[in-house]
Amino acid sequence: MECKGCSKEFAESELKKVGLWHFCSPCFDKLLADADAPAREPAPEPEPESPPLVLKGEQAKCTVCDAVLEDGAGHDMGILTVCTACYQELISRPEPIKINVPEPEEEVAEDEEPDLPLPDPMETVPCIECGRTIRKIAAKVFYDKPYCPDCYYKNDFQNFKG
Repeated sequence: MECKGCSKEFAESELKKVGLWHFCSPCFDKLLADADAPAREPAPEPEPESPPLVLKGEQAKCTVCDAVLEDGAGHDMGILTVCTACYQELISRPEPIKINVPEPEEEVAEDEEPDLPLPDPMETVPCIECGRTIRKIAAKVFYDKPYCPDCYYKNDFQNFKG
């Protein structure tokens, strides 16, 4: 079998298994030594690179107004790169709009008719033909007489021309 560390051939009994890989004794010792090294002296961690706040480049354009941006003039807003004017417009909170609505006059003109109350939707009337009690709002009126829908359509009043 082949050692994962040095790629030399060894008998299976000479190799030590780490996970799915086989290592010879020197490579296994080196692996353990490397594993202990960070515990003894911490390696300096590289600082993560933060994305630039300003897009730089010759042909950088504002995503909103397509203005060509000079070096260092754009603002990076996630997937958008915008010019300073568009940036200020996007981040500023608009002032609330005040709507002036004139108050209605409370005086009631004498010529106006008073508001009539709405008809009660639960009020019932009897059908003129069959006597069935139906809601007034559902009654079909023919010559000022209420009919239930069954009698109205049975007598073909909807097609009556008179």
